[in-house]
Amino acid sequence: MWQRRFRLDRYPIFQEIYHCGLTSEQLRCISDEFGTLSEIGRKRLHLGIISVLQRHWFRDWGWGQGTPASRLANYFRAMENRASELLSLLGKGIGHTEEYPLEANANLTSRLGDAIAQVLIEEGRDSLVWQRILRAIPAEGRVVGGVPTEAGGLPIAVTGGGSLNLVTMTLAVLAEATSRVRAEARAAVNPGRGGARRKCRTPSSAIALNLIALYCDMRARYPDSGPAPGYSRGGPLSRFVLAVFAAVRERNPDLKLIADASIGSLFYELQDARREVD
Repeated sequence: MWQRRFRLDRYPIFQEIYHCGLTSEQLRCISDEFGTLSEIGRKRLHLGIISVLQRHWFRDWGWGQGTPASRLANYFRAMENRASELLSLLGKGIGHTEEYPLEANANLTSRLGDAIAQVLIEEGRDSLVWQRILRAIPAEGRVVGGVPTEAGGLPIAVTGGGSLNLVTMTLAVLAEATSRVRAEARAAVNPGRGGARRKCRTPSSAIALNLIALYCDMRARYPDSGPAPGYSRGGPLSRFVLAVFAAVRERNPDLKLIADASIGSLFYELQDARREVD
């Protein structure tokens, strides 16, 4: 099951979803660069490469230099502000907006609650998840309609007020969550000359480090595939890592290349870390 799940070359749609899939030809060229492997060895190498790329795609939100912590903090601040504004308009925030006083909009919020209820009723008819959510919403205000349940069960009554409360509760959670993650993003900013600096690895070095670990593990598992793990300028390790980078950059040119010397530094860093563990 695990192998079938990651065979992106067999299912092109998953390449688009993950935005990091490699074609069969690219994977074949990379494994040829690695060395002689059995069929199962090639599959293990392919799965390892794709796993590394998937992991970093989700973590780094794309390739290139990644999103600086200072910019992330600004994004989350904007999201927090918008959520707080909507809560204020609905009378659930810290203060009401002067432009749209709540008293004048009581009828509008009531109509909004009814409209939300209609949407929830439509979604709940075919979704057990939504039915569980609707059961947990306290009834408030006028009943807009009901959601049929399994045979013999009573329909779930959906009210306009309860539906509006569900939205405001979600907005409150969003505002609180974005406030926390914004604080975490701000904590990751390291002020310095010329502006904020990132303290984490660049996406390129993080990907290269994991590819080096994969290379070493595969060499240990298949010692006849090539020389023992080691670094030399332009050697097998560098060619393998750069081959993966070249394949990825055919579809994702924003991924920054990594220098041969940096590959060597990362290799020795990995070796030192593994010795400490041992």
